[in-house]
Amino acid sequence: MRKNRRIPTRVLVAVGVCVAGAAFGFGLAVSSGAEGGGKPLGREGFGVFDTGPSAAIEPELVSLGEDVGVDAKDKSQFRVLGTGLGQWNSRLVAFPARGGQNVCYSLLAAKPTDPGMSRCYQPRGDNLPAELAGKRFSVVAPQALIDGVKSTQVFGVAENNVKSVRVMVAGSWRDAQMLKNGFFLDLPGVPTSDVSTVEATLANGSTQAYVIRSAE
Repeated sequence: MRKNRRIPTRVLVAVGVCVAGAAFGFGLAVSSGAEGGGKPLGREGFGVFDTGPSAAIEPELVSLGEDVGVDAKDKSQFRVLGTGLGQWNSRLVAFPARGGQNVCYSLLAAKPTDPGMSRCYQPRGDNLPAELAGKRFSVVAPQALIDGVKSTQVFGVAENNVKSVRVMVAGSWRDAQMLKNGFFLDLPGVPTSDVSTVEATLANGSTQAYVIRSAE
């Protein structure tokens, strides 16, 4: 009998950018933005950090928290945004870092050998590239390759004024599941090459888009 083969855990590091399309076991993208004075804290756009019960930081994220500068207050604002998500029964979690300047989020599978990924970014960062500046959401769309089958999970965090998120998949829009300041879309059997754009609709009816892959 052929056993399922899981991709070994690996860490992917990209500074200050959105990571998409990489085969992974566990991935990490870290913002390099420095703290800025007199500006709103990044966490202030996310009501979930001020409401609901605090959760203990996941054991597999302790070292990440140390690396990205999580202080005592940041730890008290660790939140679970959703559970039982997708084919790997994943949970989406989020927490601030660097005294609230940065926001980190992670998709953690029920089994550590299944795909997962973390990202930290600075919502109010200076000198962000044009495609990220002013965005009220952050998204990643990593691809897993297991037994020759490619699958994509689109997930991220969204500020309070984001009301819905949809994803362009092979030329058709699919609605993401909205969670507490987060969103998720599982795409079993769909390669990231079929995922082109993520679009958020804000409370005022305007939209913001992030291009995962340029349309051919």
